[in-house]
Order: sequence, then structure tokens, then C-alpha cells
Amino acid sequence: MAKILHVTEALGGGVATAIAQYMMHAPQHQHALLAAAREGVDPGVSYHQFVAFQKNLPRALWGAVRAIRETYHDWRPDFVHLHSSFAGGYGRLAGLPWRSIIYTPHGYAFNSLDFSPFKRTAYFAAEMLLSLLGQHIAGVSPYEVACAKKVSLINTLHLLPNAITLPHRFVRPSQPWQKESGQPLRVMMVGRVLPVKDPAFFAAVARRCAEKKLPVQLTWLGGGDEALEKHLAESGVQVSGWLSRDEILEKMIEADVYCHTAAWEALPVTILEAAMMGKPIFVRDITALSALGLRGCVETPLQAAEMLKNLCDGEGWDVCTENQRMLQENYSPDVQRQALAALYG
Repeated sequence: MAKILHVTEALGGGVATAIAQYMMHAPQHQHALLAAAREGVDPGVSYHQFVAFQKNLPRALWGAVRAIRETYHDWRPDFVHLHSSFAGGYGRLAGLPWRSIIYTPHGYAFNSLDFSPFKRTAYFAAEMLLSLLGQHIAGVSPYEVACAKKVSLINTLHLLPNAITLPHRFVRPSQPWQKESGQPLRVMMVGRVLPVKDPAFFAAVARRCAEKKLPVQLTWLGGGDEALEKHLAESGVQVSGWLSRDEILEKMIEADVYCHTAAWEALPVTILEAAMMGKPIFVRDITALSALGLRGCVETPLQAAEMLKNLCDGEGWDVCTENQRMLQENYSPDVQRQALAALYG
């Protein structure tokens, strides 16, 4: 049995869910959590049943570094698993044994289209230098592993695929949508309403669908930037606002198809949740998602609207259901358990 100290400065959304899954799928090890929750965001996951202890991570750089170092020396874990970019920096600056460090970016900051080219270059250089201070980099998808190769100088690289285990109440057989039912095709996207998820793209899809008079209802599950929420609503999208994870999953049960439109990601947990729920899926054509082998990826809002038109006409469902099946098979709990066993020993 190994002792694993998980560290993150971004406890919320997909990162929180991913850490909980690692703990759940490696129960033979002892886990602890040193974390700072995202401001104003409910992590949506309780860790009490998984962890030996949970402590707060200070937000200031050197306070965080000191807390990581002190917790390491107090508890003496076999591995310190760093989740997300800033925790990856804090943990690798803490002067811990090189072989004990595992870093999972959950989306490299240098890929973020929110940042200027100069800032992205700075993040890339920082990742390259920090790679010297820890042995293991564990990417959540083939794309993230490929990105790790670009900044890795002496590291051991691992594929640690995201995976989801859902409570049984959320896994219900979906009834195929029928145009004759008179009900609109319910299309859902899940995520914070922030530029990284590109709500403007989803809003444009809604407007194209309205122009084509398609019988669809687009819904965004999540909250965030008020101006972007308003833009979605004015485009005909139903916006739920902030919801707990369980509330989001309850809403997702009602979806006929899941459409993911983020501008950049590593491997969003929400896609896997949709796959585990049996929802047909199509996504925007970004490198991280097309690298998974997903079919029918769309590059523009117009193409997304055309995909929805085809679905309304009874075409293209085989593509979306094949995406769901492939994700469910390749990113299953069993696959993640094997990866964790190889990583933690």
C-alpha cells in the first residue's frame, strides 16, 4: 500500500471529479488531500470517505510551497500527485524527492486560447524548466501526453485516462428521440460559462438552428460570466446557472444528445459522464478531442447546426452513438484502475 498526497489549487469541476475517481479506483492505497477550492465553486464531490485527512492549500505561492513541504515531511507519502498547472508549479518548487513527484496538468496552460502568444510561450518555458524537478507526468488523454512530450526533458510519461463511475440512479436507458413525438430535440452542453468553454460558439449554433427552424432546444448547464450568460440566453439557449454536480447529472438525464463546444481542453469529464449515461455525443473539432478518434467533429457553428438538422431528419445517429460507445469503452473505470496500478505500484 502506497501513501498518496493529492495537491491542487483548483478544486472544482472536472479536477475535483478526477481526483475523486483516482481515490475511488485505487482504494488499496492511502490518500490525503491538500487543496484550495475554486472561489465561488462547489467542488461537487465529498472526499471524506476516501482520505486520511484533508487540509487547505494557501493561495499565495510561497505559502503553498511551504504547506506542501510541511505536509510531506509530516506524513511522508510515497507520491505527491499534483493536479493542474499552479499546483504543478508549487509542488515541484517544494524541493521534494524527484521520484515522488507525479504531475497531471488536466489541460496545459500553454494551450489556453485565453492567453496572449507571449503568455503562452512563458507558460511553455516554465513547464519545460519545472519538468526537471519531478520524474512523472501523467496525462489524462493521448493529446495531453503528446503535449507533455514537448516540454519533457527527463520525465517518465504515463497515460492516466479520465474515467467516471456514476451512481446507478444517473444511469438510465435513453429513449431514442423521435421527431413524431412533437418534443424538441434536447441538446445539452455542460461547463462553466467562461471563454475556455466558448459559449459564443454554442450561442451561434442556437442562432443557426433558429434560422433553419429546427425543432431543437439547446441548454447550457452551468454558470459563470454574466455577460456570456446573457449572450447565450439572448441567442435562445436555456442557461441553468450554477448547479451542484448531482443537479447537473439530473438535468443531463433529460438530454437527447450531448454537444461539447469548448475551445480547448485536455479530456473533459463531462463528455465521459454523458458517455456513461448512454447519451449520443458529437463535439467540436479541437485537437484534444479529435485525437480521441471521435467521429463527426464539427469545425463551425454552421456545421454543428447541420449535424443537428441531420439528427432531426433521422440521420447521423450512428456516428453519435459510436462516439458514446468508444468513450465508454476506452475511458472506463477498469482502464483507469490498470493505469493507476502501474503509476502508484
